[in-house]
Amino acid sequence: MYSPNRQRNILLVILTLLAPVMAQAGAWTTPSGTLWTKVSWFHQSTDEWYTDIAQPILLADNTLGERPAGSRRPYFFDGQYESTAAFIEGYYVLTDAIDIGLQVPWSDQSFGDDTRLDTPAESGFSDVRVFTRWRLFSKPFLFTLKGEPKSPRVTFAMRMV
Repeated sequence: MYSPNRQRNILLVILTLLAPVMAQAGAWTTPSGTLWTKVSWFHQSTDEWYTDIAQPILLADNTLGERPAGSRRPYFFDGQYESTAAFIEGYYVLTDAIDIGLQVPWSDQSFGDDTRLDTPAESGFSDVRVFTRWRLFSKPFLFTLKGEPKSPRVTFAMRMV
């Protein structure tokens, strides 16, 4: 079965595997003049949901019972929810102790079931984040401060009507 999302996901994995580089993580700042980027990708597909309020149910003895809030249930009418998110980040090291960075997120969500002819879906860029990381000292232990304001660029919400 042809699936453009599946092919796109496989292509992203292949491109990621072809571009390995040495990376440093955590509180360490890299040498001055260094530019590094990172792409994070997440995908979720589910046919279940968690109830947000208690729901009445018919028990086996034909009495009325209750399914508690937070119970996991299959979607009605063979429903299926899919969510994909990608985060593109870049950092530039101004000095050996100060980094600046930018994160641009993108999301793609869809929900379909047997009652719909057209699957509701929404995709696009979301809130942009700007990072600043400052290594205050590295002895007797490493201590770095990080600031991360977020710019509300877009209202991203999928309507299920």
